Amino acid sequence: AGHPDFAAPEQKEGVVIDHRADLFAAGRILSLMLRNCGDAEAIDLHALAGRLSQPLPQDRPENAKAALQMLGGL
Repeated sequence: AGHPDFAAPEQKEGVVIDHRADLFAAGRILSLMLRNCGDAEAIDLHALAGRLSQPLPQDRPENAKAALQMLGGL
């Protein structure tokens, strides 16, 4: 169940996925939530969303803890 727009590229390809596929989905959802946000403060959140939803798993944070550390640095 879920929307295909939130599926990681590797998931769409049918290959073995890991926890970074969930980070991809979180990044896509965050991007959607920020779509109409024009606040200058949201620039950092847009950057985080971009990092989470990188097409290649190795370009995403290693795990949720690393993503939370990125969020804490904003």
